This record gives sequence, structure tokens and C-alpha cells, in this order.
Amino acid sequence: MCRNPRQRFDGTVLAQKALSGIARTRESVAMGALIDILRGSRNQNVLRHGYEQLPTFGTGHDLKGEEWAEYLSQLLNSGVMDIAYDEGHSFKLNATSWQVLKESRKVELVKFVSFEERKVARETAEPTEKPKREVIKDAMFDRLRTLRKAIADTQGVPPYVIFSDATLSEMAQKRPITEGQMKGISGVGAEKFRRFGEAFINEILGFARETAASQPNKLTKLQREISVKLTRLQMQQTRLSKHLNSPKTPLAVQAELPRYLESLKQVENTLIELQSTLQRLQAQPDEKQQQCISDLERELRGINTELGTAGDVALETLDEHSEDVSGRRVIKESTYAQTLELYQAGHSIEEMAAQRNLNPMTIASHLLKLKEEGYAINLRSFVSDAVFEEISAAARALNLKRGDAMKPLFEHFQQRYEYDVLRLVVWEMD
Repeated sequence: MCRNPRQRFDGTVLAQKALSGIARTRESVAMGALIDILRGSRNQNVLRHGYEQLPTFGTGHDLKGEEWAEYLSQLLNSGVMDIAYDEGHSFKLNATSWQVLKESRKVELVKFVSFEERKVARETAEPTEKPKREVIKDAMFDRLRTLRKAIADTQGVPPYVIFSDATLSEMAQKRPITEGQMKGISGVGAEKFRRFGEAFINEILGFARETAASQPNKLTKLQREISVKLTRLQMQQTRLSKHLNSPKTPLAVQAELPRYLESLKQVENTLIELQSTLQRLQAQPDEKQQQCISDLERELRGINTELGTAGDVALETLDEHSEDVSGRRVIKESTYAQTLELYQAGHSIEEMAAQRNLNPMTIASHLLKLKEEGYAINLRSFVSDAVFEEISAAARALNLKRGDAMKPLFEHFQQRYEYDVLRLVVWEMD
């Protein structure tokens, strides 16, 4: 993560393969079927539709299914292609798609790294003691140096007579808070500990208390967010597993479920890995925490999208194919009706997402669909006037309109606003 940033590469050819598959299937396939086509899988669904006859069949056999799943999610989230939630989550081409296909517009992707590879990389990059030149810049070192200067001024001696920079550097790194720990610092003998030890221990404890009032709160918030995501993920896995071998589940859906479950397992592994990273980070100095927290927050925001393209898509696919007690197929509008009912009850997007166990982006797409169908949906009620004006002004400057990819706007605000908020504002713009 912060020590091992994922590499970017030119993914134009991969994008063209995927987009070609979407075009040749007349924009009628969802993620699982498209991956099967690209990898050359001769399963029942592929053969029944004659997809093995397509020129794109097997052109992506060199990549694993989980790799294609991640790259397709990246293409979707960056606006290179779209998804039709009301058409079985089939992928759709847009203006950007055709630029990539016909004009070789460059597409940049983030290199896939498996859970096992990331785990090995993290284990081999376990935090080690900081070089002393780094510690000198640490806030703890500055505090200790200020204390040393105050004591030296009181006694009328140069600061180095109290403790050397090397000794303060080691204190800042190891942060001793007992007599034994302090005497283990190079340059702290029995006499110096008797004269100065207590003052420096108190300074270290005071610094720890102050930082605990701010930075660890962020860590606690991240831990709580990860726990919520893991709980939701496990609920999704349980629901999907129940349908895996059910005779009531259509064969076409059963064929998709193992891939969705595998995708969810990858997300679960990532969350568990982040949880372990947070636990290790809590024992690190303040400067180390600050370096990594923003990376952790950014990765968690990405996992929101992963849950949307894996769990929500799978669960709504089941809704799409489910049957009522009389054996009739349940219409897809039922999921929109549930969202509409919650909206009319005055719930926020986050509350609706929590109650329905869906991603906020999915709820936003429901609201846009309902608005498009003529329902009285006040999209502006979900954002303040100030936020609406800020986002709409930036969208106009970028010449964005309904249906355009939101990535330029997302990057403009440096990920300050989520995609669902951006889409709602752009939709409501005059």
C-alpha cells in the first residue's frame, strides 16, 4: 500500500478486448459472461448463446478470472464503459468506449496484485526502526530537543551536555517510559537518569497523550468502517451461498454465482489484510501513521466500489431471476419500489443503503432511474446548496453532462466527493 504502491500500465489492448466482447454480444452480457467469453470458457451458458463463435472468444485466456474482474471494474469506474442495472447488469458502450475501440484512445489501468502477493510484500516490508536522520524530523524529537534546551538554559550549559542529538534521536524512536527502558538508551547512564530521566519520560508520555487525542481517532474510525464492511460482506456471501445449489435458482444465475463468491472472497481477504495493517500501524510513531492513513482511506473508498460490482450485482441478479410463490417471475421494478418507499419515508442515501444492504452508488442509480421514469424525486435534497453549487460549477467547467463519466470530476475534487453525489448533482444541473 503506502510502501508498495500498485503499478499502473497501458491497458488499452485489454480494454479493447473487453469492449469488443461487449459490442459483439450486442451489449447484452454482464461481468461473469463477459469474463467467460474473454477467457474462452466453454460452459453451458456460453455454448447456449453461441458465444464461442465470436472473434473475441478466448482473446483474454492469459488472464485469470479474478484479474479480468478487477480490470473490468476499473474500466467501469473510470467511465470507459457503463452498466445497465435495469437490464440484468449488462455492460454498455458509451462515447469513450468507441474512442478506445476506434481511435485507440489510451487507457491506463492499475496492475492486478493477488491477495497472496500483497501479503508476502507486506510481510517482507514490515516496519523497521527509522534511520536517525528521519527521526530528527519527527515531532517527538523536536519536543525532546525543546525540553533539552530549557534544561540547558536553566543550568547555563550547552544542550549537548544534557543529552546528545543521537541520544534524543534514539529516545524519539524507541519512546522509553520506564527506568529500565530509559537506561537502555545509549548515552543515558545512572547519573543522567537520576538528574533528567523523569523529565524526559514525562515529556514522552505527554506527547503520547496528545497524539492519542487526534490520530488514533482516525485509526479507530477506519477499524470501525472495516468491521462494518466485513459484516455486510459476510451477509452477502451467506445470501449468495443459499442460492448456489437451490433448484429454484435458474441455471444461468447458478453459473454466475461461483465467480461472484470468489470475487467477494477477494474483497474479504483485502479487508482482513487492511485490518491487520491498522493493528500494526497503531504501534507506530505519529509520523508513520500520518503517512499511511490517507492511503488506507483511499483503499477503503475503492472497496466500496468492489462491493458494488461484486455483491450488489450478484444479489440484484438473483432478484432479477427470482420467482414468487405462484412461479411467476418477479419484475425488476420491485427493487426500485423498495428504494422509492424508503425515499418517501425521508431516509438519506446512506440510510437506504444500510437498510437494503446495498452500496450507496446502487441506491443513487435507483433514484436516477426513478427520476427518469417520472417519479417525484428531489435529488437536490441529498446535498447542501453550497456543495451543489461547488460541484455543478466544476462540472460546467469540465463540460460534463448527464451520462458522462464522472472520473474527471472525481479527480478534480481529489476524491473529496463520492461518485454517487457527483452523479446526482450533474443530473440536476440546468
